[in-house]
Amino acid sequence: MASQPVLVGALLNGPAMKPPQGVKPNFHSHDTIANYILPTDAVLLTLSTIALVLRIYTRRFITRSMALDDCKYV
Repeated sequence: MASQPVLVGALLNGPAMKPPQGVKPNFHSHDTIANYILPTDAVLLTLSTIALVLRIYTRRFITRSMALDDCKYV
């Protein structure tokens, strides 16, 4: 009888189940969203930087009330 680690290794390294009828599994060239991560990060970083600059500008020049609560961490 095979030992426990060998059985677990065979289960973890093997396929979970047979693919549906007419579907050929492709484990080497799969669909991914990795190509969208960098542009999304760049857009969100730009938008958050603009929001931060607008908040600082508003507090400093429009309301003229910069206070300690604008600088401390929550």
